[in-house]
Amino acid sequence: MKRGEYLGKIASQYGVSVKSIRDANKLRSDSLAVGQVLLIPHK
Repeated sequence: MKRGEYLGKIASQYGVSVKSIRDANKLRSDSLAVGQVLLIPHK
């Protein structure tokens, strides 16, 4: 994760839903940490 990135932006960049990213990474909220690594699910 880089500063200024958020789940909605990442989801649209990869063509997946915010919910699918949140579920794949077991996130409870949309808040992210700089340097955090996310799994991006396939379409």
